[in-house]
Amino acid sequence: MLKAQAREILPREDLTTVAVKTLKFPVDMDSLKALMSELKILTIIGQHPNLINLLGACTHNLQHKELYVIVEYCHLGNLQALLQRNRRTYRTGVMTQNMSLGKPITPKLSPPPELGVDNRYADFPSRYSMAMESLVEENFLTTGDLFNWSLHVAKGMEYLSTRKFIHGDLACRNILIAEDGTAKISDFGLSKNMGHYQVRRETFM
Repeated sequence: MLKAQAREILPREDLTTVAVKTLKFPVDMDSLKALMSELKILTIIGQHPNLINLLGACTHNLQHKELYVIVEYCHLGNLQALLQRNRRTYRTGVMTQNMSLGKPITPKLSPPPELGVDNRYADFPSRYSMAMESLVEENFLTTGDLFNWSLHVAKGMEYLSTRKFIHGDLACRNILIAEDGTAKISDFGLSKNMGHYQVRRETFM
């Protein structure tokens, strides 16, 4: 996975930071087919705020086994590493009534080392009340963050089910956290389209 800058890949943005998924040389056919399959899945699934969305792909030199899949870049890295990096600053507590639901979060958490829509739900607040606003300036995790990310993952998985896909490898290492605190499901290499399967029921006498 590479970090790169793309020009005019998004509307109203001249330069966008993106992640580019490609293969190391020498490339074997199995790895190339797996990445091509993931590209196809990303194309079929479509866009959702809690999935890593496909921004583009470069297949010009596919005959030479060169394939570049361009997706959203998540500044805070994967959730597993994020929890491990900030485990000493975790603060448990009860969310207060002073917080209004639905506010976007901007977590003040340490980013990873440099080199890696559905409105029926309201996001949980990821910080404490205004009485504790001084703590917001520090680097720490809260119970609200964990609730928020859990909700984001659930919404992403619900969307996948409506598209008749199963992820196949849902884990913290495959959940990426964007700069605004949004959790996004990634790595669709083991995903399957359940629309191709039929349920058989056998009646035993």
